[in-house]
Amino acid sequence: MKKRAPQFYSRKPTWAVAMEPMSQLLSSAKDGTARIFSVATGHELGTMKCEVHDPNGPPPAAIAIDPSKSTIKTKDPRMMKRAPQILVRGCAYGDLEGKTIYTIASGKRGAAYLTKWKSTTLVSLKGGGGRDGGVGKNNEQQQQQQQQQQQQQQQLNIRQEYRVQCSPVPISATSLSSDCTIFALGSVEGSILLYNLETKS
Repeated sequence: MKKRAPQFYSRKPTWAVAMEPMSQLLSSAKDGTARIFSVATGHELGTMKCEVHDPNGPPPAAIAIDPSKSTIKTKDPRMMKRAPQILVRGCAYGDLEGKTIYTIASGKRGAAYLTKWKSTTLVSLKGGGGRDGGVGKNNEQQQQQQQQQQQQQQQLNIRQEYRVQCSPVPISATSLSSDCTIFALGSVEGSILLYNLETKS
C-alpha cells in the first residue's frame, strides 16, 4: 500500500509556504500566525503570532462600531467591537539551518511589517515514555510508538528579534534573495519594493 504524504493544516486560508533542508515546513495564514510543521510527521512544531503596529508605540485598540451607522443590525455586544484582522502574507527561512525566520504581515489596509524570528533547539513538552517491555516485534512496535509520542511532544523555542515597517501598503507577494539579504515585495498597489535586511531599509 502506498504511504500517504503528511498533511499540514492552518486554521485559516494559507498565504505562503516555505521549505528548509532540515525537514521543516513554514506556512503563513490569514489568522495572523505563521506555523512550523515537521515534514516527517506533519505535527506542529511552533507558532509565531504576528503584529502589525509600530513596535515603539502602543498596540492598536479594537475597532468600535457605531450601531447607528452600521448596516449590521444586532444587539449582540460581541459585535460592537472587533480586533483588526492580521494577514501574514509572506514567510521565508533566512538560513539553511531553519533557525532564522522572516514573516511579513499587514491588515487589509495600512502598512506592512517584517518580523525576524529565531528558533532554537526542540524541547519536550512532557516527560519521557514508559518502560520498555516485550521482545521481538512487540518491543520494536513499542519503541516506534514511544518515538512517535516523543516527536509529537516536541516543540521549537521561537523568539522575536525585531519588527519593522517594510512597506506603507499591504504586501501581496514576496521573494527572498539566495543570499538572504534582500526581500522583493510586491504590493497590492502594483509596485515592487526591494527591502534590505542588513540595513533595514
